[in-house]
Amino acid sequence: MASRGFVHRDLAARNILLGEGRVVKIADFGLLRHTENDIYEMNNTKKVPVKWMAPEVISTNKFTSKSDV
Repeated sequence: MASRGFVHRDLAARNILLGEGRVVKIADFGLLRHTENDIYEMNNTKKVPVKWMAPEVISTNKFTSKSDV
């Protein structure tokens, strides 16, 4: 996803599925956003999963592909 300019923003254990042959799949793309220059800046304060957010996102409101890790 990151190589295509997207950030998931809700990557948590509950959104990781295990398929046949132990193929890992990502689910729940409701918060997925396209980034510009690898940055997505949250302009408004909609409900987001604060419990799972990267610490730097809480203070800057900026998501990058590193935020999903």
